[in-house]
Amino acid sequence: MEVVHADRDPIRAGWIAARLEAEGFSVTLRNYYLGGAAGELPPTETWPEVWALDDREVEAARARVAAYLAEPEPDEPDWVCPNCGETVDGFLDRCWNCNTPHPEEGGAPS
Repeated sequence: MEVVHADRDPIRAGWIAARLEAEGFSVTLRNYYLGGAAGELPPTETWPEVWALDDREVEAARARVAAYLAEPEPDEPDWVCPNCGETVDGFLDRCWNCNTPHPEEGGAPS
């Protein structure tokens, strides 16, 4: 077993672990809830870590993590909810306020 990625953001660490698992890697996520101990422990020691369970997969898993992190973030334009008029971040497919789907996904007619 060996660490293939450590991240201060537990959500990103979980996302990386899930993507690796979906590609067939045997991984585990450690320290996910340890962030509350920062201050008592050095901060980097509390970061969530993605571990490869099979030593033969370590280098391939690290390469996949590097590829994931190199992917550009989607640059979707913000949109206005046709139901309630709220401005919604472009990456969301539903209105955060009223749960109306994006207009291109069959949301309320404007």
